[in-house]
Amino acid sequence: MRGLFGDGADPADVEAACEQVAATKLTTFAAFYGALLGVDQRAGFPALERVRVSIVAGRLDSLMPVTRARALRVALPHATFVDIARSGHMLPWEATDVLAEEVRGLLAEMRAGTSTA
Repeated sequence: MRGLFGDGADPADVEAACEQVAATKLTTFAAFYGALLGVDQRAGFPALERVRVSIVAGRLDSLMPVTRARALRVALPHATFVDIARSGHMLPWEATDVLAEEVRGLLAEMRAGTSTA
């Protein structure tokens, strides 16, 4: 689990993630991984052109390299892109404030009936 976090991860967060993973059945991981390998969501991209999209990526993410997030940004040119230099894959723990701010922005636009797209 330590390898999924970026630089300076809080040891308590790493421990919490380890506990969650340990509590998950291996069959659940296998099913999830198998589904991820076969999924291709590109057909849904046109629908995303009508809404605000925010892509948040940890530059030290070993599971979803930032190069893939940048490719997603190219595919969705209207999306905002936040590259967090010292974070890895575990952004809810590592970049809680950044994620919360992005969600607040999305919700504010929804409430106002505006869109950046």
